[in-house]
Amino acid sequence: MFAAISSRKPDTKVPSYDKSAFNGAGDRLPESEWGTCNRQGEPPVEVVIFEGWCVGFRAPNDDEVERKWKAAVEEYESKGSEYSGRLGRLQLDSVKFVNNALREYDEMTR
Repeated sequence: MFAAISSRKPDTKVPSYDKSAFNGAGDRLPESEWGTCNRQGEPPVEVVIFEGWCVGFRAPNDDEVERKWKAAVEEYESKGSEYSGRLGRLQLDSVKFVNNALREYDEMTR
């Protein structure tokens, strides 16, 4: 998306997020709700302000991540289609990957 904006590609879709989704865990909005920039006939974008989604968040330790993930998986398995969370639907390796990335981000923002 950043490359498309900087190259002034017309009608570039810009992802949007809803931080209130999943009880404050947040999630990306459906693409149908994303904004569009560099529309035909409009001036191209000159400046991009990238909001820090994770600013202020701190990575939990690995034990806490696994404990929360296991609880979410159990809830997902017991509720099935009634489960409204996201964590229980993910693989533990994916959750750990994101948490490790957040840990690295932590170091840059302290």
